[in-house]
Amino acid sequence: MDALNWLVLTVGAGVLLVALLLRASKRQPDDDASAQRANREAGLIQTLPANSPPPSASPAMYGLLDEHPVGARDLGVTLLDLAERGFLRVQPLTEAGASGVYDWTLHRVDHPATGLRQYETTLLTGLFAKPEPTTARTLTGLAGADRPMLDKTLAELRDSVTQVGWLTKPRHSSVWGAIGGIVLLLGLITIAGTLFGVMALTVSWQSLVGGACLVGAGVLLVGRTRVRPAWTATGEAAQRQVGRYRAWLDGLEAHKIHLEDASALLNQHLASAFAFGNERHLATALDQLARRAASWSQPVTIAADWLDDSQQAWTDAPKAGQIVALADQFVADVVRVADRAGVGLGGR
Repeated sequence: MDALNWLVLTVGAGVLLVALLLRASKRQPDDDASAQRANREAGLIQTLPANSPPPSASPAMYGLLDEHPVGARDLGVTLLDLAERGFLRVQPLTEAGASGVYDWTLHRVDHPATGLRQYETTLLTGLFAKPEPTTARTLTGLAGADRPMLDKTLAELRDSVTQVGWLTKPRHSSVWGAIGGIVLLLGLITIAGTLFGVMALTVSWQSLVGGACLVGAGVLLVGRTRVRPAWTATGEAAQRQVGRYRAWLDGLEAHKIHLEDASALLNQHLASAFAFGNERHLATALDQLARRAASWSQPVTIAADWLDDSQQAWTDAPKAGQIVALADQFVADVVRVADRAGVGLGGR
């Protein structure tokens, strides 16, 4: 009987060792590939300036590089980005004599829908396709009927990292799943049989340890049924560039901005600032620039090309801060409406 117990321990330990070696061999190629890419790229000169995101990326995709979950806030960032790029206009709706916006109208601009990613196309066309083709739609008009379109947009956003070549596709291996399942079952049977011996006061620690080894090996082997996708060289380059871009926005100061570039800077980088969560810093830098320019008798004009402000009463405060505040409310309202429509993913 002792010989059988020792045999169970030996087999269990051996199978666990094999599973550990297989797991290590799975990781090693990715680690070596990353090291080789790092060595090849160590001496390369950056081809993009710090204030430029990767051309294959859009603001809603930045969080994916840090493996952040996709949520309804990304819908708001995407709509803001589409507006900045001239595909739609956003009109705040206010009541006479009241401060604040109670709704938003999205106007489809007669602009060729070229250069759009799949999830952007789905969102842009879906907004103006229901209940019948139209060129304008209120934000609160989104309803449960729009949920499939919104869910599809977010699903395509998640898949965009693979489509642009940032991630490799996961590899499947059903054979390892079957082997792992069998080993796991044998381990559980061994442990159960050994514990059954408690009634006879003949519990064998060798069989318990052997069974535990089999269970651990089975779990490791089952884990090989789906190999996690790995970042490609393109994806790693995008991560670095987005990191440089975010650092540039974080370090943006009023004295670094040319007066003639102020309005363009707001229109080109606002959606990215919201994606990074540093939109208030961008507003502060531009507001400081506006105040300095006014004190120099060189007033600077800052306007949002995508914002239809015909019904918006602007205050005497610097306009950049007011535009960012409006955009902040717009993104928050998108999250609220999407949740109410049943998307159920919330902001991140």
